[in-house]
Amino acid sequence: MFYPAPMKPEPRDSPLTLAPSPAEVRPRGRHWSWFAPGALLTTLIFVPLVTAAEQAVEAAAAESDGCRETATTLCLLNDRYEVSLAWSRPTADPDQIDEGQGRTARPRTNDSGLFWFFADGNWEMLVKVLDGCSHNGHHWVYAASATTVGLELTVRDTESDASKTYIKEFGPPAPAITDSGAFGGACSTGTAVSGQR
Repeated sequence: MFYPAPMKPEPRDSPLTLAPSPAEVRPRGRHWSWFAPGALLTTLIFVPLVTAAEQAVEAAAAESDGCRETATTLCLLNDRYEVSLAWSRPTADPDQIDEGQGRTARPRTNDSGLFWFFADGNWEMLVKVLDGCSHNGHHWVYAASATTVGLELTVRDTESDASKTYIKEFGPPAPAITDSGAFGGACSTGTAVSGQR
């Protein structure tokens, strides 16, 4: 939500303080200044209004052990599973390795997400974490990639702290991951989402 701060023209040499108090909003916003006729400086400030309740929710999320989505982390299946992807490939120097973290791509769904490595328009891997509780009593991990770089996919259950890591060495094409037995104790906690592939 945005609202304009009060505007008032002031002489060019006087300081402007038009932002609301820190208790009302966080100190961030956009500033536009221009000289009005008569040598007056006019400034317009748009500041996002952040309520105390929104700040409390953000603080609780920052302190929780649950999944926090970032530029390199996907949160799947109702934010229960934290998914990250590292890549590597050799360089011209045999003592060096080019490596990095997969970056999350948009859009994504509750149970599926994409990663890219070298260009945001070139998606490298699709990852799905599905609720298979009604089928075999497990949460499933499925992934597919169209690359020959080395991969290390890590999926962590933030409720139990159990994790699975899938590794592919540089060179051969990446095989599909179809692990329908990935997280066996996950169904007892009651995450219910479609279990379709």
